Amino acid sequence: MKPLVLALFCVVTSLSAQNYQTESSFTSSGFLSNDTSPFWFYTNEFGRNDPTTDVLVLGETSRQFKLTETSNIKVNAGLLYQNGTSGKTLQIDNAYLQYTNSWLNARIGSFHQYIELDGISSTNKNILWSGNTRAIPGILLEANAPIKIWDWLGLDWGIGHYELIDDRYVKGANIHYKHLGAYIKLSDKSKLHFEIQHFAQWAGTSPRFGKQPSKVSDFIDVFFAKRSGSDDAPEGEVINALGNHLGSYNLSYTYTLDKGTLELYHQHLFEDGSGTALKNFPDGIWGAHLTFNNSILKAVNYEYIHTKNQNGFGTVSGNDNYFRNGIYDSGWTYENRTIGLPFIQPQSFYNPMGNSRVQGHHFGLLSSYKSFELQLKASYIESLGTYVQPFIPKRKALYTYAGLTYKTKNVGQFTIKTGLDILSYSGNLLGLAGSYKYTFN
Repeated sequence: MKPLVLALFCVVTSLSAQNYQTESSFTSSGFLSNDTSPFWFYTNEFGRNDPTTDVLVLGETSRQFKLTETSNIKVNAGLLYQNGTSGKTLQIDNAYLQYTNSWLNARIGSFHQYIELDGISSTNKNILWSGNTRAIPGILLEANAPIKIWDWLGLDWGIGHYELIDDRYVKGANIHYKHLGAYIKLSDKSKLHFEIQHFAQWAGTSPRFGKQPSKVSDFIDVFFAKRSGSDDAPEGEVINALGNHLGSYNLSYTYTLDKGTLELYHQHLFEDGSGTALKNFPDGIWGAHLTFNNSILKAVNYEYIHTKNQNGFGTVSGNDNYFRNGIYDSGWTYENRTIGLPFIQPQSFYNPMGNSRVQGHHFGLLSSYKSFELQLKASYIESLGTYVQPFIPKRKALYTYAGLTYKTKNVGQFTIKTGLDILSYSGNLLGLAGSYKYTFN
């Protein structure tokens, strides 16, 4: 994939200098804490810093070329320095090409998820891919707008392939991704959205099970979540679906108010047939997001988090132990960070004491006045460990965060952040951070 990306970069940068826009930015941040940084300082921050980071510097640049009235190509690159414990002080933050037209949004390279729900959700509106890790290289094709079937019905779709290039138990594993959704117009002010998304880790080489099936026929089995027909598949993948499969049902209802918008949503996660049949109900995220027009208060968010059921313990299809897999023993992680819901720490080869059974509440708020913007987050989480290795007593945590940004007209923006974690199982954490960002064309 790397040679292809480099070739495409050369093609794009050789385009005519006409009809393009360039934007670059420089960000510098410093962190102080009594031990390690508070939870929301480093969580869902695209893996840019970790709990021990003191200094972070990020440089980004993008150039967008207009091809026609409805299509364009964008090239984006970012370089990151941070001095945490990851062992990689200088890193590529992102590097990708994007092609967009009226019906297609295509990206290739290493790119982050788009920020959803004003950046104050605990999952960025995706329980399986929350923006908690560095960008994973891949190719993603998705609808740029819903495909209109009737006046009241539109379809949404996406398909992608990613490569896990970090140091992990199964080297060279891939991720297959797809989603299909429907938008249903209920009235001029309300609509319903239902989506199913599917991820699967597959291929790669395991130190225990050897090389995993990776032929075209194996990909077809992965695509349809079928049992493996390959002779070199482990026994569990002959009995069950080939690969490590995860998915979610995403349901949302949106109502347009006179002075804002209300969105109610549920994200139900599953990892096997019992989950798709809702036998692990009510596991998932239950949320409400309210936005305001022409107001100091811009948005508020509430989410109820529940992953305790897992279809029970002691049943054949129970004890789902979310984000854990016996063959892909790094679990649903990238560079030892959870890819999905950040309150889950999956049990893995690198983390024998996992935590997949959690319950809690999350609150978020966004406000702005003139040149100031305020962001608040607070999460109360009870962690129970796993069914096999429970936390006794259960671990309770209150994660709080406040960030105040001042945006100037000519000299960039300044942000000060503070966080306090109150923990029942260790000492409390207090942190202070400051950052400066300058954007130029």
